[in-house]
Amino acid sequence: VLYDLHLALWHGLTLPLALSAVVIGTGALLVWRAREVERFQARTTGPSGAGAYDRLYAATLSLGATIGRPAASSRLSVHLAPVLAVAVLLGATLTIATLPAQLAPGPATRLGDWLTIALIASAVVGVVTARTRLGAIATLGLTGFLVAVWFAQLGAPDLALTQLLVETLTVALVVVVFRRLPISFSRGGRPRQVGAIALAVTVGTAMATVTYLLAGRRERSEIGTTLLERGPSLTGGDNVVNTILVDFRALDTLGEITVLAVAATAIVGLVRFSSYRPVPPPAEIDEADVDEHVRRWAGSGVIDSAVLHTGNLLLAPVMFAASLWLLWRGHDAVGGGFIGGLAAGAAVVLLYFARGHERIWQSRLLRTMPLVGSGIVIASGYGLVGLALTGGYLPGGKLSIPFYGEVAASLIFDVGVYLIVIGIVVAIIRHLGQGFPEEPEAPRDAPHPDEVAARVGRPPEHRASSDAGAPR
Repeated sequence: VLYDLHLALWHGLTLPLALSAVVIGTGALLVWRAREVERFQARTTGPSGAGAYDRLYAATLSLGATIGRPAASSRLSVHLAPVLAVAVLLGATLTIATLPAQLAPGPATRLGDWLTIALIASAVVGVVTARTRLGAIATLGLTGFLVAVWFAQLGAPDLALTQLLVETLTVALVVVVFRRLPISFSRGGRPRQVGAIALAVTVGTAMATVTYLLAGRRERSEIGTTLLERGPSLTGGDNVVNTILVDFRALDTLGEITVLAVAATAIVGLVRFSSYRPVPPPAEIDEADVDEHVRRWAGSGVIDSAVLHTGNLLLAPVMFAASLWLLWRGHDAVGGGFIGGLAAGAAVVLLYFARGHERIWQSRLLRTMPLVGSGIVIASGYGLVGLALTGGYLPGGKLSIPFYGEVAASLIFDVGVYLIVIGIVVAIIRHLGQGFPEEPEAPRDAPHPDEVAARVGRPPEHRASSDAGAPR
């Protein structure tokens, strides 16, 4: 569209000219009657901008404190109540909304399924009736192992191997934390026990009903069919489970590993500012100038067992090599960054129990923040490079390696996942795997922790730690 533009000294009476006249006339009137305007302003006190901001700021802080007050409680029931309430509500809603008559028949069961269910039920009974923390975590781990067996029976080797490794690490790492707590659980009163039983039965019934009504009764979705049929050609991998994790929904996986990285960082930060008296750093201990008590505290975590020493010597290198093999083959067979990281984490745990916290602490490779940080950089950097080269974030595709051939490009992303999983295990071992367990009062001849610190040449007040310094 072409416009005929021209300049003129007089365009006539237009709206812009009228608005300009109003502004100039109003300003001249206010200047002429300036004293009256000032007296009016002095009599009139409206809200100030600074005051409004301060009130809004105070109201925001008050609202945040009100919302966060329930989460500030140290009672576990306060944190579990909303989660369990939502679980029951969703279970009841889905059960009412689902018409069982319209559901497809459930999948056929086999004798092995019922046997596994019976064993899982027995393990669960063992968990809820356990009187000691060690018994509870052992039977809970047994429950997880049986679930892994069930996954294997259903033809899901990736899930079975992941579940097996997760349960193994969970049992080992929880034992590390539980040794700081009393051996037995505190028993509540009768009303609390009855309430806990009623709540457990309600939540369990709701979740079991939803699982029975919905699991395994629907045909394969269109998306699932597409992933199975086109996944290998689009990603270059035959293991659909892993290609979904690091190719099709890689952004979701990036969020999940970021949560793990934040958790590892939180462990380091929380332990750093804890007032708990730690074991003196192993590097600062002079073995020639310590007594039995100091040596016992300094070697926290070690189990003096020939079986563990031999197993660590023979198995740890094999476990680490197997973790790299699982990482490499994840796109074509059972494996991937998460499973490989869990296998490497199991080797770290074995090293901890066989050689003690001193060996973990002195290792230059087993550092929390470098592992977690490098994993995040590799995973997110892979996405940024893909964005620059292809226009898509976490694009997938294939890479050509000289003298080898083509591999999935998302193997780089899997390396980041691998490092972060190892990092979270190392964070727990390094920062929670040392210190004094909760025990009865020490013998009278046992030295005070401040005395121990003095013997190794470190003043008691210098106990602030970092991931590269002294543990707290």
